[in-house]
Amino acid sequence: MNRAMAGSIAHFPMNAARVRVVVYAGAASIIAAFGTEEMRVDLQHEVVAMLDRVLELHGRGRTYVRDTPLLGDVPELDSMAVATLIGTIEEQFGFVIDDGEIDGSTFATVGSLVDFVQSKLAA
Repeated sequence: MNRAMAGSIAHFPMNAARVRVVVYAGAASIIAAFGTEEMRVDLQHEVVAMLDRVLELHGRGRTYVRDTPLLGDVPELDSMAVATLIGTIEEQFGFVIDDGEIDGSTFATVGSLVDFVQSKLAA
């Protein structure tokens, strides 16, 4: 995919609900206006894979579930890793994170991080 397409957004009517297609990093993710559990699970899988890659967890991240604590519990998640993750999230999902939008609670658990990403994608 052309890098200029990253972050492109299109809306399509579908069963009286609007569906947003967000194109990022060579993949498309469909986020429904009301969201579904299946979409949340797919997004969680992407976020966990990103955590595993960025934090160099060597596969340990594959065991992470929604309630898995992150900040303070994963030794690899220090302040430098948080900064790297923020940049990676922006690049991978095609949005900008302002300083006032994010704090330590965003990285409290896998679920809180997934919820943050989902809210940004739905905005």
